[in-house]
Amino acid sequence: MHLFSISKVYRMQVLIILLLAGLTSSAFANDTWFALTWENDFIAREDSGYTNGMGLSWGFSSSDSIDNIIYSSIKPAISLLPGMRKKQRNFFLSYRVAQSMYTPQDIEKDNLNPNDQPYAGVLLWHANIHSFNEKSSDRYWLTLGAVGPVTGAAQVQKFIHKLIDKKKPSGWHHQLKNEPIFALSGERLWRLQTGEISKNIDYDWIVMSAGDLGTMRSEIGLGIGFRIGKALGRSFSAASIIPGRNINPLTVSLQDEWHLFTNAYTRYVLNDITLNGNTFRDSHSVDIKHHQILYAAGASYNAKHWGFMFYVEDGTRSFEEQSGNSLFASLSLSYGW
Repeated sequence: MHLFSISKVYRMQVLIILLLAGLTSSAFANDTWFALTWENDFIAREDSGYTNGMGLSWGFSSSDSIDNIIYSSIKPAISLLPGMRKKQRNFFLSYRVAQSMYTPQDIEKDNLNPNDQPYAGVLLWHANIHSFNEKSSDRYWLTLGAVGPVTGAAQVQKFIHKLIDKKKPSGWHHQLKNEPIFALSGERLWRLQTGEISKNIDYDWIVMSAGDLGTMRSEIGLGIGFRIGKALGRSFSAASIIPGRNINPLTVSLQDEWHLFTNAYTRYVLNDITLNGNTFRDSHSVDIKHHQILYAAGASYNAKHWGFMFYVEDGTRSFEEQSGNSLFASLSLSYGW
């Protein structure tokens, strides 16, 4: 019974992924890259809050003109976005499908805890357009997806926990109900200061700003990042507030590039469906803490064709009743040809 239900969920997700891939590209081009990302709170040694996420990203070679990478029908709208008509820049498109799951601290408890994180499964598709040079970066993306049992998060967590002999999740019947979700997002980064520590080691300071608007999440924030490493100008295209989800589009051509990084980001969150509950239906919810601070630190390495990134993220409470830890780790592996 369990294997049959899991099989149905996986078939549905594979069909969604193939459909979205077909809508975004009819054929893979030269300088194509793929990336797998896994995010998990295993280092906090407890399932609480954002407990697990898996994503597949892909993109293609960049262009020096936005006209070469988008359909003519949407050029007027895209050209209105800040940074999309700047000269001497590279432009590229990328896409991502991802599944995320959120759980309360005690996943063995069958009864609903009204003061803890709601059970929520999320299945998302992102279309990302990016404009950058070695000094500034503009990124915009559209997110479409769903929350609820249709995402298959409950079956995936139960199956994985059974394989690794961990706690049995017993409260997924309290999860948020099925509902479509969307978000429009933007992010701008500036390299304010660069310098050399030695002949082959550079450093830079990056200022970050971002905003989201939608039923999935609405927020606005500002942050700062510091990096140290080799060929930082070439890897700047992958710098981000959440770096593991934005893979370097130059992975194919990078040679022995590495860097260490740390970010601090403060944001004001208006709504978050994984905390506020369903937008159009009654469901479990908690009191969101609007002002939040995030911290991240990690490392990245790129050789020709291959890229690797690992980082750890922590933050302040995301809702008033929270007592668990928001700590999680992210691992990304990319390959291009």
